[in-house]
Amino acid sequence: MKGGIGADREQGIEVIYVQHDDGPDTGFSIGDDEFEVYSEFQPMPDEKRFIKSVCSAFKKRVVCLSI
Repeated sequence: MKGGIGADREQGIEVIYVQHDDGPDTGFSIGDDEFEVYSEFQPMPDEKRFIKSVCSAFKKRVVCLSI
């Protein structure tokens, strides 16, 4: 996966990150260590990071965070 992300960046292909926030007290919410992107795959400052809170790819409740 790391090699794929690097290759995409080298070729100018946009890399985006999508994370699911399970909500407070779940361990997988904004601010929790487990929620953060694995250190080997950290987004670059100009890459988009989307946070979703609904278990659906079609529900329109997505937040885009700047890093």
